[in-house]
Amino acid sequence: MRWFLKLILLAYLTMASASDIRRRTVSVRAALVLSAAAAAGNVIAHGADLSWLLGILPGIFLLGTAWLTRESVGYGDGCVLLAVGLILGAPACTGILLTALLTVCPVSLAILIWKKDRRKTLPFVPFLLGAYIVWLLI
Repeated sequence: MRWFLKLILLAYLTMASASDIRRRTVSVRAALVLSAAAAAGNVIAHGADLSWLLGILPGIFLLGTAWLTRESVGYGDGCVLLAVGLILGAPACTGILLTALLTVCPVSLAILIWKKDRRKTLPFVPFLLGAYIVWLLI
């Protein structure tokens, strides 16, 4: 069952990445539906044990960052990370977020150096997808 959820998450992240690259938007509604389904599954599987709720902390961090930066980081990115955290749990979600941040930083730096365009925005969900694939392989 866990592999089935991981494949669903892989498919979702792939579709969200394509949307983020093409349109620079991520469907918050789709992310919240996936999050609600993951939360319901966790309630059924774990009952009164609410430790699975810690998985939302990285997503809340990214949503707070979106609010503080007036959406330099999008709310959709935070909602996607909420779904990842509810499906995989806090340790995996935190690792995926840190891996994505460590890969987006050099790309951003390279764009600043070579293109000298400070207004350029990067889609973040593809970096989350790449980090998730690395996590799956490890």
